[in-house]
Amino acid sequence: MRKTSIVDTEISLTEAARLISKTPKWVNELVKAGRIKRPERGRYQPVDVVKGYVTSILESRKQTNKSATLAQVQSARASEIALRVARQERKVIKTEEALGFVDEVLGVLKADFDGAAASITRDPALRHQIEGKINEILDHAADRYEQKASALRAGGDASEADTGDAAGPMGGEVPPLSGKRGRPRAA
Repeated sequence: MRKTSIVDTEISLTEAARLISKTPKWVNELVKAGRIKRPERGRYQPVDVVKGYVTSILESRKQTNKSATLAQVQSARASEIALRVARQERKVIKTEEALGFVDEVLGVLKADFDGAAASITRDPALRHQIEGKINEILDHAADRYEQKASALRAGGDASEADTGDAAGPMGGEVPPLSGKRGRPRAA
């Protein structure tokens, strides 16, 4: 019995389709695309069919990878453009710019408070007590600022920075001073 090499074997269109688990129409598409050699007398060589099918799969994967990469690049560009437009419209500012603004305002506030005790009283003991309380408040504000600024610089959310107290944002109603009754004052 003579053995026939697979290279010498020829198969029909239906057999070629069955070999790669596709339809005859699919095989014809691979032939039109140049992936499978055009058959002589309507007969295909199995090796050509398998090579053509594998090549089409590999090229399809490459195209899918290229498309995915292109989509990622386009998405990144769109995000960059949206951020640039938001900055131009002043809807978004850089973290350092925002922190610089807050730092400047706190600096002005501290400078204004530095002379407050002297303008309130000439009594050295009371002046010292007022200056102590003002410094305590400013130190507390500086600590909060540093915690929030560190969270922002690290890419986090300043509102989630642990400041160790329950103080809220400035503004809104102010609770009455201890021992006094009356309506809350607006800040």
